This record gives sequence, C-alpha cells and structure tokens, in this order.
Amino acid sequence: KEVYQKIAETCNLALGKSPKYVWIDTCCIDKLSSAQLMETISSMFELYNKAANFFVYLQD
Repeated sequence: KEVYQKIAETCNLALGKSPKYVWIDTCCIDKLSSAQLMETISSMFELYNKAANFFVYLQD
C-alpha cells in the first residue's frame, strides 16, 4: 500500500473513536535527525501508555 493510503485508512479507523490526536510514526518522526529520533524513541512508552486506542499496521 502506498503511504498516503495507509495514513488515510488509519485516520478513517481512528475517526470512529473520536480522537483528539492521531500519531503515525512514519509521519511524526524525523528519521533524518538522530537527536529527534532518540528523543522520540525515549518517549514512545509514554505516548503509547497514555493512548486511549492504537492501531498497528503489520506489513504484508
């Protein structure tokens, strides 16, 4: 699937849960910045721990 299609499907799934925010790792993490990448990885437990719902995409 194209990245845009994955994002659109995730947002459509999330809309049914009335989210305040949608976090998509592939879009929200700047992998070119090693400092931001390390900071984000360090805070991922907190992000997921506080999430009311989350969806996981398992690549085909």
